[in-house]
Amino acid sequence: MIYKYFIFYNGRINWHSCVNIEDCQVRYSDLISFFLEKLQEQQNEVETIENLNVFIVKNLENEKVSNLSDNIPFDTSGITELFLTSKSIQTKIKKSSSIQQYPSKIIEEGKSFAEKSDYRTALEFFSSVDAFGSLETIKVLYKLERWSQLEQHVPRLLAIYAGNPEVYQIYGAYCEYYNYPLKALHQYRRALSFGENPDIEAAIARIHLAIGDVTQARLTITNVLETYDYNPNVIAAAVRIAIKLENFETAIRLSLRHPKCYKLLAEICDIPTGLSVFYEQIKICNRYPKGLSTIALVLYNHGCPDAAINILHNYFVDVDRELIVSATLLWILLQERRYSNFAEYAQLFLSLHPLEAFAHIQATELEMMLRASKNDRSHSYYRRMQTSQPEVPHEQTYLAAILLIYFNLNRYLSESRAVYNLAYCLIEKLKNDKDYYDVYLVASKIINGPIDIPEDSKTPIIVPLIGDEFSLLCGKEAVIVSSNHYYFTPCPIPRISLCKLFNCKNTTLRKRFFSALNEFSDKNYIIIMIGTNDCETDLPKLFRKGEFSSFSEAATNLIELIYELLVKYKEQHPNISIFVHPVIPRSFIMKPLCDTFNNILMASCPKPIVFLSSLKDLFAENSLNSLKDVEKYQRIFRQAFQKNLPAQ
Repeated sequence: MIYKYFIFYNGRINWHSCVNIEDCQVRYSDLISFFLEKLQEQQNEVETIENLNVFIVKNLENEKVSNLSDNIPFDTSGITELFLTSKSIQTKIKKSSSIQQYPSKIIEEGKSFAEKSDYRTALEFFSSVDAFGSLETIKVLYKLERWSQLEQHVPRLLAIYAGNPEVYQIYGAYCEYYNYPLKALHQYRRALSFGENPDIEAAIARIHLAIGDVTQARLTITNVLETYDYNPNVIAAAVRIAIKLENFETAIRLSLRHPKCYKLLAEICDIPTGLSVFYEQIKICNRYPKGLSTIALVLYNHGCPDAAINILHNYFVDVDRELIVSATLLWILLQERRYSNFAEYAQLFLSLHPLEAFAHIQATELEMMLRASKNDRSHSYYRRMQTSQPEVPHEQTYLAAILLIYFNLNRYLSESRAVYNLAYCLIEKLKNDKDYYDVYLVASKIINGPIDIPEDSKTPIIVPLIGDEFSLLCGKEAVIVSSNHYYFTPCPIPRISLCKLFNCKNTTLRKRFFSALNEFSDKNYIIIMIGTNDCETDLPKLFRKGEFSSFSEAATNLIELIYELLVKYKEQHPNISIFVHPVIPRSFIMKPLCDTFNNILMASCPKPIVFLSSLKDLFAENSLNSLKDVEKYQRIFRQAFQKNLPAQ
């Protein structure tokens, strides 16, 4: 039995105390003294038990504790909160509005979300009453893999929750994450002594594999796989053992059992022998088109675009009535900027799907499809958890955009005017939608047509503006023209951010980053801006979670990473001049964070890279909210670029 008491001190919840000594009486004074000791450690507040008024909540009524030496009763029903207030504070506890919000009720609400696997929302409830130390909070932190936050609870875990198999499992996972394999094995085995658990057995097999005991790992996973052949953790452990043994056929067949294990196919495809076996196996596997598209998107999102395109190509002609396969293939080709392949497949698609199939779609329906294909953004307490599976693009929405691009490539408008007009309406909707700006950018370039250049002018020099943040330029212009024959063209890098690059445990995302940069290896100059989204969302979260002591420290670590990657790219392409553009604040509120970030960017910029410092001062004054600001920005932008050009 675990007895739980919420300490509510001077009008706010401070701590959640758990007493785990079964059949052993605990006095109120013991519990409060322990709380006061922790209060002084954590918040530097000095208080004595003699200077406290102590109330308990009994059946939702306040009752004063007259004798602190009384034992807390074993029957704790209706007694879940202790309210403490200094005697020096003249407050009538019964009439205090601040104690009407019972922490236990909030904890129960958080538990209800945890039971639905909505762990982020559950943690928000637990955090709102500072319920750190409770078993519920520890379990949620474990599910969310918040290891740095969980670290502060580790010393108390086994002392407070001795004999709890979940705690042994969590402590084992903590030790595994921080690379203490023997400690992790010990804790996992303690947890397993309470009864069969496939997740723990999979973890034990995983650790044996990590320390090189492949035989024991294989023996462990073989036994559990016979019974739990659809458990994703068991499958994942079995797949990694099969990869280690170079049994790729088995690894692929196991990975295809569960959608959560599709990402393991990317690890197999990174190995040349595994890739050839994968192509053989995927041809004979029985998969519905939507499942095949999901596999392809997982492979693409984990850095295997060629494998994704290959398997979709094999089904492209065979499944001639399934839009989802066509939509996914064409979407990936757009993301990869393989425009020649895209045009080839688009022509093949049109030969398989008559235009009449889209002619009935109304512009309002296209907009509804666009909205339906995006994640729910309702209040955070009730939002849906984002799953680990990638979102399959809504086939009709994307195909409408794809068809528009194809029609413009071929200037083929007269015979398909109805579809063109409807698709054009959708493209205009995408213009101000950051989630679909990649599609809009490609379409808008084609819509605007080639740039007209006078015959006597010099050949234009294209300078790519690399990074999603260039889409923030007011007016969303596809090209900024310099008076000196330079043409600056925005080129977003989808799904890349500094925080993702910083946090990735493998090199897949960094490979994708370099792959995106290599698209411009034939250019003389590139200008890169990355970090606006990080400043607004991810960086503040990092230091609030305690991973860094301040926003500046978090920014410094991320900026060191981007400069390290850019210097490495410069070494590979010494003839390319690399310019770093300061981040653009989207609003007045974001200026202080963006200013701090830009100052660190400027101070840390290594010699081979050029930071456009004159633009930093511009963004300290405005956020490009008016046409006048944009014109001023473009003028200073051109001047800053030409001023920093290397000597010819």
